[in-house]
Amino acid sequence: MTSKVIAETIFHQMKTIDMNLMMCMGFHKPMVIESGLQFKVNGLKHRGTVRIILNKALDTYEIYLGKQKRVLNKNATDLIGRRVYTTTYPTVKTIKDVYVDDMMPLLEQEVEGR
Repeated sequence: MTSKVIAETIFHQMKTIDMNLMMCMGFHKPMVIESGLQFKVNGLKHRGTVRIILNKALDTYEIYLGKQKRVLNKNATDLIGRRVYTTTYPTVKTIKDVYVDDMMPLLEQEVEGR
């Protein structure tokens, strides 16, 4: 199974289970990653990235929550003299062994805090 197929499957499962929650948590910028799906959220409890990766051996998901971190590049400026920042999303929480039925309630708890 390719990463694109896995990402599309995760997206379809999320949409089918609770499309309303996807809108509530500000789901945007989905992206295919190796063996999974990454997207940004703008929830009440968590703002940043969510990576959902398929653990093929166990047929479960691993969920990684990341927060935005901007670091100033002290020696770099852009063409018109503005400072240049590097943005990363380091993982702040990892949840393993998540079954598809538990994925959306877990995301609701972690992203929206309900």
